[in-house]
This record gives sequence, C-alpha cells and structure tokens, in this order.
Amino acid sequence: MRKVRLIVPFGEKAPRHGTGVWRFWGVDGKFAESERLLLDAGWTHIKRWREYTYWQIPKGLTSVEVPIVSTEIPDRQTVRQFGQKLHAAGTAISGRQYGWPYLYRPEINEPDYDGRMYQAPAYFEIGDMAWSVVARWTDSAAQWNDLESNIMAEVA
Repeated sequence: MRKVRLIVPFGEKAPRHGTGVWRFWGVDGKFAESERLLLDAGWTHIKRWREYTYWQIPKGLTSVEVPIVSTEIPDRQTVRQFGQKLHAAGTAISGRQYGWPYLYRPEINEPDYDGRMYQAPAYFEIGDMAWSVVARWTDSAAQWNDLESNIMAEVA
C-alpha cells in the first residue's frame, strides 16, 4: 500500500453556509468514499442537499485552501493483478478490496430489447472520484487508466 495525500475533488468553499464550510458535488454514491476520507481527516458533515454535501473543516484549522486528506492506496501492480484475477473468473462482482470499492462486469454481447446486438467490453473499476483505476478488455487485452492526478504527494 502507498501512503498518499489526495485532493478531494469537486469541492468549493461555501461561505454563505458558514466560516470553514465546503460544498462537494457527488451523485449516485460516487462521492461516498471521499466522504469517508473527509470523516477520517476530522471534517464534520453538516448536511446533504440534492447532489451536494456540506462539510465543516477540522477543528483547530482556521481555513483550508484545498481539501487534502491522507490515505492509503494499493500500488499499480497489486490493482492490476486483482483486476486480472476478476477478469479470469469472468463473473460480475462488486465489493471492497484494499479499503476501496470495486466492481467487475464481464463482456456483454447479447441482443437488446429490440433485437439488435448490444456489446460492451469487460470492465473493472476500483476507487472513487478522488483516486481510481479503470480497465476495459478489448480483444483480450486490458486497457488501463489510472486517475492519480489528485495525488499531491507520497507520505513516508
């Protein structure tokens, strides 16, 4: 596992809701893991409104210019081995691994509701909006995409 400092994405200061309040955007549970990271870093959840959640910065801080949290992520080799293992099994599955949510969906090649063929490559994803790794298998080869742009630094 790699210890890193991550920027929590899709956030902005929300001063009309109070000093030290931030508003984060997230839909369909995609922000759930980032919420866990904020809680672990001492942030306080204030409210949820539509697709936004509002958070108070940790006690003892007077301001935060960028929401950064410390966490652990698995290394690339570990993630790719895990994704390849799920792909070899070929069964749709979701859960948590290495402290992060994941899902795997095998290739889809079947008729849709009006009889036309619907095709989608096998798909693997681990992480959330702050950090993730995604793979799609086409012609038996995996195409890997790592979202690591929110990693500020490795922590010793």
